[in-house]
Amino acid sequence: MVSFSIPPGRYLRIIHDGPLEAIPDQYARLYAHAAAHGLKATDFKLDFGYSLGLPPGRHELHVALASEQPRLS
Repeated sequence: MVSFSIPPGRYLRIIHDGPLEAIPDQYARLYAHAAAHGLKATDFKLDFGYSLGLPPGRHELHVALASEQPRLS
């Protein structure tokens, strides 16, 4: 088991059940979705499901969204 502190915030998420080689394409889908909906995605990515030495399985992929900036009046 590994423990990490993950910053709170908003994330886009997708489930991937395909081959490991297709994971970059799934991240690209998340970034494209963010751009199409006016959301600013960051470089912070998470992959829940990858375990070194274990066979491929379901991956829950996340991309963090930038914090919303306060509006100036």
